[in-house]
Amino acid sequence: PNPAELPHCDAEKQVRDSADELERRLSRPCRWFAWPFGTAAHFPEALLPETTTRFDGVFSAIRSKRQFAYGQQVINRDHFEPSWPTSHVRYFAFRPTGPAA
Repeated sequence: PNPAELPHCDAEKQVRDSADELERRLSRPCRWFAWPFGTAAHFPEALLPETTTRFDGVFSAIRSKRQFAYGQQVINRDHFEPSWPTSHVRYFAFRPTGPAA
């Protein structure tokens, strides 16, 4: 589900229950978190305390020249598609990044 469409307590529960289930199935800690859909519109900032306390890293899919979002608490990530031309992959992989927000 989209965390931004859930009441805050339900969104927190979704994060906790999902991590607990992964840990149970994998028999190892769930150290990283990336929210569904990955954009700022899909992640209520009120979830930051829950996610940054529980996980070693929190990742977005926010496209930006900045490497971090939400006051350097979230790592912005880019993805590459196998069908992309090499020039496109090089652009994203080697472009200069701006200062953190």
